[in-house]
Amino acid sequence: MCYYYDIRGIIVPGKKIGDFLIRSTYNDILSKNLIERDYSNKNWPECDIHEKRKNIVLFLNGNNIIQEIVARNNYKGKVNGIFGIGDCLSNFKDQIKYETSICDGQGYFYFASMPGVRVLNQEWDEEGTSPIESIHVYDIDLGSIL
Repeated sequence: MCYYYDIRGIIVPGKKIGDFLIRSTYNDILSKNLIERDYSNKNWPECDIHEKRKNIVLFLNGNNIIQEIVARNNYKGKVNGIFGIGDCLSNFKDQIKYETSICDGQGYFYFASMPGVRVLNQEWDEEGTSPIESIHVYDIDLGSIL
């Protein structure tokens, strides 16, 4: 079976990462042959769907609905076409507004101007000069699972 999704797909806060849509069901993802699930770590909860290429993680709520999607590693898509994995937020100060006060203490930056997305930097710094490690898109109404 061939599994395919575009690793350059656009990231839209609160809505999607490429072909993966918030509020889709796990069965929707399976029926489209988008991912091959990685079962290599027995400690991952059943509701955390890790894919073999290591670029996407899906977090399902109790109803098997995708509530949060994470792009990481080699994912090339950009949030609203602006920034992506490996970029530094400080390079985009004129295009996006972020404040360290909107950081949750675990290194995630939230954006008042873009609800439904947060980023994790490789290292925490108030200026946002550390590269982005992962981008999390979550259901605006339900919030982040993590």
